[in-house]
Amino acid sequence: MEELFTIYNAQQQPTKKTGVRGIPLKKGEYRMVVTVLLFNYQNELLIQQRSSNKNSFPNLWDFSASGQVLADEPVFKGAERELHEELGISINLADTPSRFVCSFEEGWDHYFFVQQDIDMSQLKLQKEEVQHVAFVTQSEFDQLVESGDFIPYLFNPMIFDLFYQTSEHKKH
Repeated sequence: MEELFTIYNAQQQPTKKTGVRGIPLKKGEYRMVVTVLLFNYQNELLIQQRSSNKNSFPNLWDFSASGQVLADEPVFKGAERELHEELGISINLADTPSRFVCSFEEGWDHYFFVQQDIDMSQLKLQKEEVQHVAFVTQSEFDQLVESGDFIPYLFNPMIFDLFYQTSEHKKH
């Protein structure tokens, strides 16, 4: 089944056009993606190891869940959907703002921080996307980044600090 998404202009306004996953965007066309970073109450980050079949960054570790926002889908709904599709986690993000937006060549990535304890045995991994999951401390995360085993996002060194600054971070 084709994955359709809304095409945006350079000012992040939706156009009346729809794109199809896998078909390159034209100049001046952009898309929205979402990334969810789920932390437990021990301040450990849930990360996923990407499938070996992925075109980009196969076998590397990544944040909890991410993906493209679908056509006419609010950004927070895209984040909820990706978290559920990839990991089987259902969380209502209607009142959770994205905490930062990172631009990339084809659009914008909205980052959501969530803090919640989850039962790892209850996760349902989407095998086409995810091969393993783990909770990691800040030190373990830093080691994965330094070893080249984590996708090399520019802001990796500050991701835990960004989380600690949000209202989603609950001090226990």
